[in-house]
Order: sequence, then structure tokens, then C-alpha cells
Amino acid sequence: MHTEAFEARAYDLRDGAATIGFGYTFNRANNVELWERANIQLDETQRRHLERIDAATTNAERTRLGLRFARALTREEARDLLELASIPEYEDPANSLGMPYSKERAVLVSVTYNRGQHAVRTRMEGFAEAIREGDRAEAWYQLRYNSWGSNPGAERGLRKRRGMEAAIFGLYDDPANISPEEALSVYGMFQLHRDSIRALESAWGVSFEGVPSRLDVIGLANRDYRELLLESGPVPTINAALEPAKRALLHGLRGEFPEVADRLDAGILDATAIHVDPGRQLRLGDRLTVAQRNSTSERVDTDRAHALDGTVARAGVEVGRNDLLLGMGGDDTLVGGRGHDILIGGADQDQLLGGVGFDTYLVDSGDVVRDEDGLGQVHWDGKTLGGGAQAPADPEGIYRSSDGCHTYQLDGTDLLVTLQGGAAIRVAGFDNGNLGISLDPGNGQDVADLVMYHEVDEQLSAANAEREIAEPASKLEQVTADVLRDLRCAGMTGVTHVRASVGCSAGKSNPEARLVAWQGDPRDPATRWSVTSVQDVAGVDVDEILRQCNRSVDRPGQSPELASLQQVAPRHAGPGAP
Repeated sequence: MHTEAFEARAYDLRDGAATIGFGYTFNRANNVELWERANIQLDETQRRHLERIDAATTNAERTRLGLRFARALTREEARDLLELASIPEYEDPANSLGMPYSKERAVLVSVTYNRGQHAVRTRMEGFAEAIREGDRAEAWYQLRYNSWGSNPGAERGLRKRRGMEAAIFGLYDDPANISPEEALSVYGMFQLHRDSIRALESAWGVSFEGVPSRLDVIGLANRDYRELLLESGPVPTINAALEPAKRALLHGLRGEFPEVADRLDAGILDATAIHVDPGRQLRLGDRLTVAQRNSTSERVDTDRAHALDGTVARAGVEVGRNDLLLGMGGDDTLVGGRGHDILIGGADQDQLLGGVGFDTYLVDSGDVVRDEDGLGQVHWDGKTLGGGAQAPADPEGIYRSSDGCHTYQLDGTDLLVTLQGGAAIRVAGFDNGNLGISLDPGNGQDVADLVMYHEVDEQLSAANAEREIAEPASKLEQVTADVLRDLRCAGMTGVTHVRASVGCSAGKSNPEARLVAWQGDPRDPATRWSVTSVQDVAGVDVDEILRQCNRSVDRPGQSPELASLQQVAPRHAGPGAP
């Protein structure tokens, strides 16, 4: 791999070295040996000039003499000088890391060729560790940002070269086929080094906001390495580099959380506005060598507590931006800041803190949501929390959702939301209507529950009659109530059909027996379905479900549909039965 465009005569890349051909530098003590090994013919004057370079005692003197070397090279001579004479000398670091012949190996040889073996071995520890661990994203970071060297006078030229080499090395195994795991790895690297990358891009490249710096080594590399970049593609800005990972990550999240797919749109989220737990930490301490700064320690437990902060300030003033914050395991704290943010807590008990703007929260059991302005939505287990209504028989401060899946309870200034089964979340500092959650002290359950109860009861009774099954009334009541409970949780408001699976015969106990109900055309992807296990009906609180169905009947102001329905009378002898 040639990491330089071809130049027949010695030239200055402003990197502290004199260069010729395909990036061969004169800044060494064995020029004569290498030129002879490449079988390049030299006259006596040219040989003596190389000998003077070899004998020079400072790098600056070698650069000065190298730039005065008069001989021109042909492309064939330049290729031989690089491949036959120089490359073998600089393969040791790649060999020691066990790197196979590849573009990645060629890049390390190029860096060694430019910096020297000693510098690569002693000042690129972070890169070597990443290669050993198979962490491509971390190796890319170390190469692009943390391996330029230590000569301030040549920093711009060296950063330009490292940017080009990182572009050839590549951030992805295959940019056209990125797995969710690889996308998370890339964003883990970015999160770990976010502050460093922000500062370096603002000083030497293109800022997160797309503003080129005065020194812009990205534009310089894409100008000076034109010939090389015809094959490898341009040196990307950080936004362009992250874009493939962003699209892969959002694609996976849209499949996992279809209820907010419209918010997980690549067009409304900048590539630098995604925050994930990196799963590792930076080395800290006052005794770090230059090479160890911005390098990583061993991976840490992803179930540890971690904080992600999406706030952005300019000149001390917070600015708005749409961020995605993705917690992993552990009790994480996610801070959205100003803007329309998406906060996904992940496993364990998380603190999700939203600022000004329409924020979207995806929660699970134990999470706490605190929103600054009350704008947004909360999604739990595939459902949007919309609030509920209070029935006369319910305790003060208890509200139930129309589908029966969520119970809302005021707890001081907070709102507790509980799923069937006891899992709960807390919305801190709640006012009625915040986050689209409304608590209605009025008429309670919608007419849909009572309608669906009658529909299921009629269909099951008809099916039993057709199959000549004499099922006890109390058993039919239990099954109907259990099906209704599952219909609510599926978000259904009606029943098109209820069908029994094989094994639902009378007098037979089959743990695999199921009752499948749907609302709509079964061929339509939008149709809602529910599945009820017949084996589970014994645990149904029939009295409570019947009470919820009946609680709106005979109330003032009821709808005509509800007035036309009869209350459901319990078929079993028990408390409250006639």
C-alpha cells in the first residue's frame, strides 16, 4: 500500500521530514544501505549527499539536507525503495501483534515507516492494546487522534497523515453490513472519547456542528492525498465516520421499539448526538505517560451504574439538540437536556431526566422519570402510558387504564404506575396531564370492556353448543374473564373472532390449550391479537373483572351503547352473588 502520492523529487509535507517517491523519508541513518538494496543507481555526488544525511546528528539537519537531494526518482525506483528496501525494516511491530497481510497491517507498517519502530512500540500502547483485543473502533480512534507524535512544529502534517491512515484502516469491518453489536462498539468508543474528539476536531478538523477549523487537516489530507484517496475514499469528518453506525443502531432500535419508530429517524438525530455506555473507562492519574493519555483500562462491568449527559452548552448557555441516550445494564442516570430527546433506560433501576422539549422515555420496572416541562411521552412494555380513570369503588388516588394493564396511584407529588404483576415505575414531580398522562376521576371504564365480555361469552357459548360440550357456567365465566383480561392488555376494543387451538376439548386437560382472539382481518398486519392459556384461568379474579365491566352501567350520562347492555351477573355462588 502506498500511503503517499508519488513525487519524483524531495518535498516538504510540513511533518518535520524530507520525503520523496511514495512517502520515503530521508530522516534516518541508513539511507545509503536502503538505496543500494533497492538497486537505485547513484553517482558519486548523490552517494556523498546521502552519506551526509546518514551522518547528521539532528532530525532538523537531516530534513534540511534531504530537501536538497537533487536526484529524481522514477515511479519504479520509488516503488522498489518503498517495498524492497524500506517495508521489511518496519514490519516488526505488525509481526509482533500477529497482524495478517491486510490493509490494517499495511497501515501500521506505514505508521512505523513514518514514526520509527521505537516510537511505535513505546508511544502507541493504546493502539497495540486495541489490536490485541480485536477492538477495531478503539484502534481507529488511537490511530486518528492519539498517534500523531510529539513534535509541535510538525503536528499539522502528522495529524493529516494519521487521518489518512485511519481512513484506510477503517472504522468498520464492512461499512455496508454493520451489525448492531458493531454499531454499539463504535458508539462505545465515541462515548468514551467524546470530550477528546470534540476538542481535537474543533482544533484540527471539522467540529461536531460541521464547522471546519482554521487548521482543518481533513480538508488538507483530502487535497494532498488525492491520488491515494481515489481508491480508499476521502478522510471523513467525525459525523460522516459515525453515520453508518448511527443508521445500523437506529435500524435495530426501530425493530426493538416499534412504538417509537418515528422518533428513531436518522434524519432527526445527528450522528454525534447518540450516547451509550462505553463499557470501559479511561486511565486516570498524574503519572500517565503521553502514550497512556486517552487510552483505556480493562473493560468494566456493564451492569455498573453509569451516567450519560446529553446537555450541550456554548458560551455557558445550554443549547437545544435532539439526543438519543441508551442505557445498558446497571442503575444508570440519563440526562437529556434541552431538545426533543429519547431516553432508553435499559435493564435495572434508572434515573431518566428530561429537560425542556418533547422527550420520549422508554422505561422498565424500577425506573424514575423526571421531566422539566411535562412535554413528552412514556412508553413501557410496548405501550404508551396515557393515564386512567377512577371508579367509585376504587380507593382515593387510584386510577386504572382502559385496557386494565396499568394502575396509576398518586404518591405525594409523584405518580406510581404499576403493571399487572407488581412491576412499577415512578414519574417524579407529576402534574395531571404531564407527559400525556391524564387521570380522570369520572365515569371509569369505557364501554369496550362490557361489549367485549358479551362478545367473548357469546362466541364461546356458541362454540360449546356446536361441539356439544356441556361446560359448567362457572368455568365459562372464568375463561371469558381471562380472555377479557388478555384482550385489554393487547389494546383491543372489540373481538372479531375467538378460536380454540387443538386440545381445548371438554373433559380434557391440556397445558398447551390456547384461545386465540383477534380484532380485524387476520391477513392485515395491523390486526390485534391475544392468546389466552386455558390452564391459567383458575387464577383469574372473576369478581374484580365483572365489577370493572359493570361499574359504568346505570350511571347518569351514560352512552346509548352502554345503556343497551345488561350488567354481567356472576354465574357462580360467592360473595355478592344473588
